Amino acid sequence: MFSILDNSDTVMPKNAQCNNCGVIHKIVDLCRSEIVTGREDCSLIIKEDIAFMLPGQVKEVLENYGCDLPTWEHALFLFQQQQWGNFVVLERKENDTGSEGKLLKFHSYERFTIEPFIDRRDL
Repeated sequence: MFSILDNSDTVMPKNAQCNNCGVIHKIVDLCRSEIVTGREDCSLIIKEDIAFMLPGQVKEVLENYGCDLPTWEHALFLFQQQQWGNFVVLERKENDTGSEGKLLKFHSYERFTIEPFIDRRDL
């Protein structure tokens, strides 16, 4: 799950549907959640909601790479907070020496790039 921390490093509570069990959880802290019993009492953000808030090309990249909801939320956060120079991971493949993949890096409102990365473990 993607969570936002406030200035005191406290998780801002939110509801999220677990991609493992499908149950709705109220995220209350890092690595802590409570199961929500009544769906009528909660609202959830979905990829389609986020897609309306992102530039078209960013939306296309996230769709083409089949990114999960937390990646979409992270991209929206970076974009809305104008955290230029930061990135989301589009794909990561683990291998014997580490991992490699591609990043979507945000440079400005209208400028972003897809960049490969290699992360090697010290053996």
